[in-house]
Amino acid sequence: MLRRVVSLTIPLAVVLLMLPGCPSGHTLNYEKTVSMEPADTKFYTIDAPRSQQKIRVQVDSAEPVDVDVTLETDKADVEKALQAQKRPDAAKLLASKQGAKSESVEAMIPAGKSFTIVLGGAKKKTEVKLKVKSI
Repeated sequence: MLRRVVSLTIPLAVVLLMLPGCPSGHTLNYEKTVSMEPADTKFYTIDAPRSQQKIRVQVDSAEPVDVDVTLETDKADVEKALQAQKRPDAAKLLASKQGAKSESVEAMIPAGKSFTIVLGGAKKKTEVKLKVKSI
């Protein structure tokens, strides 16, 4: 009987050791297509990873747009600056790109911190494909 338990336990342990692929316990894969009008600002908040996680935010748009990544705790300050037609304080942004058409930005997200992707700055009506992935 003991031999049978041992023979089942060892393969199970090997399988369990192979499971963790992403340090946060899940792989982020968020995609959204957004219609943007001039002067629109869109906010997309994403749940906190369990551990520190590096992400890539990809933007594909016919017209240039601004993309910012901020912690959810700084979202109100970023929103206030954008409403005043100013660029947010760089200290409040994890990553930023102005005038993006087909570009990406990368950011390191701290463990346990939700973050927000901010799209804005469109001068003409456009459709934006947004992809956020763990890297």
